[in-house]
Amino acid sequence: MMPRRHRHRHRWDNVVINSDEKFAVLRSIGDECIYEDELRVPLKNKPSPTCCVWFEPSTNMDIEQGIMKTIYVNRMVKAGCAVKIVMADWFLQRHYKIGNNLSKIRNIGYLNIEMWKAAGMDLDRVELVWLSDELNLHAVDYWPVAMDVSRRYTMTRIARTFVSMEELSVDYERGYLNSADVKMALEKAINNILEPVRDYFSGNTKAQALIMACQNEITGDVLKIQMQNKEMRHH
Repeated sequence: MMPRRHRHRHRWDNVVINSDEKFAVLRSIGDECIYEDELRVPLKNKPSPTCCVWFEPSTNMDIEQGIMKTIYVNRMVKAGCAVKIVMADWFLQRHYKIGNNLSKIRNIGYLNIEMWKAAGMDLDRVELVWLSDELNLHAVDYWPVAMDVSRRYTMTRIARTFVSMEELSVDYERGYLNSADVKMALEKAINNILEPVRDYFSGNTKAQALIMACQNEITGDVLKIQMQNKEMRHH
């Protein structure tokens, strides 16, 4: 005799999973969750909360875009979420080699989808949404807002990330700044600082030779330590 299942649980692929288990699955793939309590609410109250995944079509899909995204999407599906992948084809027009040929961009997106299939993504339970279609469908709402922002804010004002560190800290603590945006700005600033260093080493053969020599020495030291450890284990 089989026990009666609790009503607050749901069933996907013969796996019973409750809201706490859903939370654990989603939290395992999230680098950051700003308000964990707010995430628990839709997981508890909605049978299939919607998860949106942003993706810009790429001619050279890397491991993060292909394999890792496949793993993450499949986990969302397993958690009972309704997954939507937003194919941001409209923004790929920024690519200098592709330009504004949306038909070509769409084909690149289709190639990416085939790559996901090959990697094992459960696309039967995923909705693919093309951003260009959504913008055209909601153009009457989108473009007035876009124009209003362009009138109210100059690029100088938008790019102003603060006068002092204290100012930034206060706004961050008050919740005016998104932590992900702060991290991206910090990453960009660090890359700008390191760019002259990269340029120096890439154009200096003497410096490159020193790097190779040091790497060879380090590799030799590592191998020596490994051999010593192996001998110690045998004794």
